[in-house]
Amino acid sequence: MAGRWRGVIKVARDDPAAFLAVWLVTDVAAQFVLAVLPDAAVLGGPSLGLVIALAGWVISLVLWIRTRGPGPATGLLRAFLVALLLLWAFVTVLGNVRGESAGINSLMAPVLLLMLLAKPPTGTRAVRAADAFAWALVVAALVSLVLEVAHVIPSWYEVGVDWDALRLADYRAPLQAIALESGEKANYWVPLASLLGLDGRWAGAFVHPNIAGPVGVFLLVFGVTRTRARRVFFGGTGALMLVLTSSRSSWGAALAGLGVAAAVWWLRRPSRLSAGWRAVIVALPAMGFVVVAVALNPGLTGRSEVWPVFADLWRQAPFLGLGNQGISDAIAAGDLPMWATHAHNVPFDALVRYGVLGFALVVIVLGIATALGIAAARSGRGAAGIAIVTALVVGGLADTTIQWGFWVNTTYALILAALISASLPQRPASGPTPVP
Repeated sequence: MAGRWRGVIKVARDDPAAFLAVWLVTDVAAQFVLAVLPDAAVLGGPSLGLVIALAGWVISLVLWIRTRGPGPATGLLRAFLVALLLLWAFVTVLGNVRGESAGINSLMAPVLLLMLLAKPPTGTRAVRAADAFAWALVVAALVSLVLEVAHVIPSWYEVGVDWDALRLADYRAPLQAIALESGEKANYWVPLASLLGLDGRWAGAFVHPNIAGPVGVFLLVFGVTRTRARRVFFGGTGALMLVLTSSRSSWGAALAGLGVAAAVWWLRRPSRLSAGWRAVIVALPAMGFVVVAVALNPGLTGRSEVWPVFADLWRQAPFLGLGNQGISDAIAAGDLPMWATHAHNVPFDALVRYGVLGFALVVIVLGIATALGIAAARSGRGAAGIAIVTALVVGGLADTTIQWGFWVNTTYALILAALISASLPQRPASGPTPVP
């Protein structure tokens, strides 16, 4: 047994992606524990979730120090990581000046970015880390679903909700009021809710359905680019999460990501159709979804009403934004409904919260990630990177799926997409050859 563990440790030490996999898996584990066992503590002291996160960072750092690595990041990958590091620094410094709090995983973000700048696992090595991340998300999703169905843990409707305040709130988007009791079943398509005994839309270990939805998008889009069991478990769990969360923006994001993956695959195969026609055919389902979604929900669940208000807020502080407090003040003043704690659009939210400077950095980060994905697809290195980035960008047009002051799973998905798309010479590892 001791020899087997020594072998596992040696493989992990020699694998350039091991430190990243440990970081991501323990982050998901910490999220799960904090959501499912929020009161669990170690020896009456720090929370169990925090201890898991700290242990993961320490192990990750040790593995990073011991691994040989392929060399420092270069080219577009280096530009992406530096831009993301600058964005983190800008948001963090501005938040500290304003007295805003940040999650501890966000405070550790520069450590991870510097580790990746010095020894980035790319290509198939990064896919290995993405596999570990996806498996952790699958386990967290399925276990929390089983626990909720078995009534071992409460649903997101029952946790920390001030029902009296919600009932008195002036909801400008009527559909948002469905967070009360089980009204969501009448307003969202949740076909499995009654069968599983759920209140309505499902959040599981991910706090809110609109946070769980993008996780499902990542699993589905990444899953279709994988093989064998990974495609079944990642893709199947992602599809299940999309049905359970009933997040319309996530459905559109998934269609966009799947469409791009299909287009890359089809464009590399011989066909009598021109590349332009094939691209149009692949894009038609996503375009049809947008048309139908807008026709059925012309107000975009209240977004069309709050976006002009956010635009007015931005004009009050165009260069550095209003920060979290400015948005909270607008809600307290009745200018925004209680549910509009963000702009429901990734670039627009950055513009309002962090001003033109923050907005520019966000556009640069997303633009470089897109360029990396396109370069990988054109060179035949696969569609996973550009498909994931496309899904994140499209989903971010109708929801704030990526947050810069508090890192979430989609932030890690964006980093993984960039690493998967990059190509650096890899030193041979003593471990098994990664599955392509």
